[in-house]
Amino acid sequence: MKKLLFLFLCLQIAAFSDSLTLVNDSNLTLSAEILDANGVLLEQVVLDAQDTSTWSLDYEYFGYNANPSNPPVPYSVNWYCLSGSLFGTCYAVPSDSSVNALSAEGPQQCEED
Repeated sequence: MKKLLFLFLCLQIAAFSDSLTLVNDSNLTLSAEILDANGVLLEQVVLDAQDTSTWSLDYEYFGYNANPSNPPVPYSVNWYCLSGSLFGTCYAVPSDSSVNALSAEGPQQCEED
């Protein structure tokens, strides 16, 4: 019974959370910035080449129900080279989706150090 209750609670949390799966499908280490629809920075993550990370708004961050404090969607993801130059940007990213670095609009290259 306890396992069933725990599973039910986990599903409730997942049902009310936004998430993005960040996929660095390039051969470079990149930094990804997640911004809300107003351009407010929500998170910054560094991903090695061919690495994946999941970002989410969950119960611990905002609570169970959407409210005015939740960031507006769609999101944007800016991918940066470690030098700070722009690799590319993914626009109009819906919640609960995957975002690939090589699908970003932009130069998709980094200067060698």
